Amino acid sequence: MPRTTLQEELELIASVVGAHPVGIGIADIELEMTRRQDTKPNRRTLQRRLQRLVVERHLTTDGESVALVYKPASDRAVQAIGSATPTTTAPTETAL
Repeated sequence: MPRTTLQEELELIASVVGAHPVGIGIADIELEMTRRQDTKPNRRTLQRRLQRLVVERHLTTDGESVALVYKPASDRAVQAIGSATPTTTAPTETAL
């Protein structure tokens, strides 16, 4: 089986994340890539590829650590439009 090029991997990752507009975690990205390629990607390599796509603004992230999810960058524009609308929040109770 021929080895995929960097560009092909980046396109595959972007398409996997693009199919999940609300976000997808790295474990689920690995599973989907394994399903599509029949080989499991190296976790650290996948992290580097994802970071590159984030730096190049093809993807965005939400959350932290194990709760980190990747989203298509186009959602960022939708969020920015939504955040321009003033919102009100109910006061929260605090425990003393």
